[in-house]
Amino acid sequence: MGNDVAVGFGRRRRLSEMNVYKPLMIYNVMHSITIMTDGCTNFRKFLVEGTEPNRKKIKEDVDAR
Repeated sequence: MGNDVAVGFGRRRRLSEMNVYKPLMIYNVMHSITIMTDGCTNFRKFLVEGTEPNRKKIKEDVDAR
């Protein structure tokens, strides 16, 4: 949320101080992208990889309908 606030604040200042806020905005957007990428990688690595479907439970749920 802090990155979003910083980018929003920089955007509101318009062109009057764009040379000051543009690097801040770029840095914060890139930092947010890095955080999201790390989150997706960790989700895949620790929660998705190696997970096996419970075929018995799936069959029970499908047959119950």
